[in-house]
Amino acid sequence: APSGARDEIAVAQSEPGLWRARFDAKEMGLWRFESEGLTALVNVGPPNPREFREVASTTEKLQPLVEATGGTARRLSNGGADTVSMPRVVELRDANRYGGSDWIGIRQTGASTLVGVEIAPLGLGLWAMLALVGAVVAAWAWEGRR
Repeated sequence: APSGARDEIAVAQSEPGLWRARFDAKEMGLWRFESEGLTALVNVGPPNPREFREVASTTEKLQPLVEATGGTARRLSNGGADTVSMPRVVELRDANRYGGSDWIGIRQTGASTLVGVEIAPLGLGLWAMLALVGAVVAAWAWEGRR
C-alpha cells in the first residue's frame, strides 16, 4: 500500500502460466505487489496527481500571502539565458512594505544579539599546525632509528 501497510491476496490460476487476482484498493498512489521474488508496481488514481498538474512556477499563487505580509514575490529571470535581475537586499525595522521594484526587504526582529567579535590571524594557526606535524615527523623518525 502507499502508506506502507501489508496485506495478502489470494491468486488463482486462470490458464496455464497465468495467475489472476482481484483487489479493491482503499488508497490512491503507487502499490507494490510481490510474489516469489517477482515485483509489480501499479498506480491507483489519476496518472497526473494534483501536485504535478501545474509544475511551472508562478508569482500569482503567492499573491494572497504576499499582500497579507507586505512582502513581494518576483522572478529573478524572465526566461532569457543570461538575464538574471537580482534585487537589492535592504534590512528594515518596521515597514508597511518589504519590497519594491528593485529591492526586497528583510525585517530586523532583534531576536539575536551580537555580543562580540574576535579576530584571530589565520597565519598563526598554520604555523601551529606546521609545528605539530614537524613534531610528529620528528618523533616518528626518532622511533624509526631504534
